[in-house]
Amino acid sequence: RFAVYRKPGATIGAEDAATVAAVPLIHQDRSGGARNIGTLLVRLDTGPTDDAIRHHVMVLSGIGIAALLLVVLGVIWATRGVTLPIAGMTRAMDDLAAGNVTVTVPVRHRDDEIGRMARALGTFRQNAIDLRAAKERAEQAVASKAKFMAAASHDLRQPAQSLLMLTAMLRATAPTPKVADSARKIEQVVMTLKQLLDELLEVSRLDAGGVTANKAVHEVADLFEALDSQYGPVARNKGLAFAVPQHRAAVLTDRVLLLRL
Repeated sequence: RFAVYRKPGATIGAEDAATVAAVPLIHQDRSGGARNIGTLLVRLDTGPTDDAIRHHVMVLSGIGIAALLLVVLGVIWATRGVTLPIAGMTRAMDDLAAGNVTVTVPVRHRDDEIGRMARALGTFRQNAIDLRAAKERAEQAVASKAKFMAAASHDLRQPAQSLLMLTAMLRATAPTPKVADSARKIEQVVMTLKQLLDELLEVSRLDAGGVTANKAVHEVADLFEALDSQYGPVARNKGLAFAVPQHRAAVLTDRVLLLRL
């Protein structure tokens, strides 16, 4: 009956809505023979059964649809519970990669993979904040150092310039050649000192990579003589022999940078 269930509204004949059975009535007479005394007609109306089946089919269908809807909603809820935190952390990582450390990192208190990822991202954000603060402090320190060295070198250049002028006057008015030679060596040492003080002004340019070599043609003997004037007396005072070969050759170089080397 369930298999041949018909939809509501379908035309059902009287014979289709009932089950009829004919049972012969047999009676044993006195002689022991069977005699048919009639027929018993049994008719069962299946209308209530069909209505009950129809009702149960509707109930089962409703329960199935409701269960399927609950399953779909549960899957959507579970999926959003996983994808929404991951999407939020992805946006936070993009902002952190772009340098925005003010981004809010999603907080997840559950001790699962997503929770550990959220805590790791929070630690990364804090490290980025600390790194930016350290970078700002380092830049401020570099700026302060450059400012200090510029001021110090400026103050030291004045007496060096005066000393250079005095040694030039001494060399010009020297009473003997020995005094003139000593004044010349003193002038070379002061010139080297002045060059070193001038280089202090370029420290900030060194930090920025803005120092370029000013190449020109120089005599190797002049470079060696400058080294002899600067380090010869120091070596001789320590009992060391310091000799400079007299090579006459021209080189294309930056005099200041080469002497620094």
